[in-house]
Amino acid sequence: MTFTAIGVCLLSAFILAFWQRARLAAIRMMRERNAAIVAREGEERVIAATAERARIARDMHDVVAHTLSIIIVQSDGGRYAGAHDPKVARDTMETIRRESERALHDMHRLLGVFGGSQQAGYAQIGALVEQARTAAPDTAIAREVSGTPAADRLTAEAGSTVYHVVQEALTNVRKYAGSPAHVRIREQWSSRQLRIRIDDDGRGSASESDGHRPGYGLLGMRERVESVGGTLSSGPRANGGFSVDAVVPLTDATDAGETVANTTEEPSSPRFPELAVPPSFSGLWSRIRRKSTSRTGDADGRPSNWVEKASRWTQRHYLLADVSCTFLLIIMFGLSPWSIFSFDGAAESKALHLLMLMETLPLCVRRRFPESC
Repeated sequence: MTFTAIGVCLLSAFILAFWQRARLAAIRMMRERNAAIVAREGEERVIAATAERARIARDMHDVVAHTLSIIIVQSDGGRYAGAHDPKVARDTMETIRRESERALHDMHRLLGVFGGSQQAGYAQIGALVEQARTAAPDTAIAREVSGTPAADRLTAEAGSTVYHVVQEALTNVRKYAGSPAHVRIREQWSSRQLRIRIDDDGRGSASESDGHRPGYGLLGMRERVESVGGTLSSGPRANGGFSVDAVVPLTDATDAGETVANTTEEPSSPRFPELAVPPSFSGLWSRIRRKSTSRTGDADGRPSNWVEKASRWTQRHYLLADVSCTFLLIIMFGLSPWSIFSFDGAAESKALHLLMLMETLPLCVRRRFPESC
């Protein structure tokens, strides 16, 4: 009898040791997985921050380069006109003042993006063209539209992208094309996309001979267009000048309607999280018995014994294990002399046993829904 008790104790110790080792291995793997998830989320935050900095840099470049190019052109003209025609000089200074105010307004709009202010879009292209004509009277700018315009099928980001493509192209014309120059803006609307092409007959790539180098503008344009699923190509024309060709996809009519409905939703309306309800009991059961881990071996490749396999099985099917243990406890209560199933006429005893049963049942989902237990 003594040796039997010793054997039972040793066997229990071995079983508990193997069980605990398998449990610690599973905990270690879960911690490694959680650490990997945290690291991935950190990388995603870094990528998002980098993309946001690149967007701000593009917007800053568009605002500063566009306005400064106008101010520089007007300043050069006003410097020479001041000695001969005071009226022209005053008009030039007025243009510089107006463009400086516009730059300040654009800067406020850029910084106001963080507060949700409206960005420039396709509707402002006409004003942009008129501004360029006023700033550079020697540059002839023509705008042609073919097809049926569908600005409502451009997303807010796509409309802003088209605006900035035209803005950057006109800025490059003032900086590099020389004077006089002719610019042609062609918009081709189709059922699936908007193609916008800006051509000029200026110096084009020959401007590099006097020290000009392509900068951040063309790169920023390409990044903008690609971010909305479009394409952009640019380069010198065969017969002189420079060309910028951008293609921006259009959304479906239903998608555009949903976008407008979402953007016009009242900010004060309450928003409730959507609850994913399984369509059937089988879907609910598959969600409940979700596994915590899928690995069945040790991290070092060592084969597992039956105790460790059983431990990992209970960890993967923890809900089934908890339900089994809970029903074992209920059966033990039922077989006991003071069970609620043996009616002895004591109402207080039955109430106590029923309370114990109600306290035991939540153990079935103690690990599946720990917040509710």
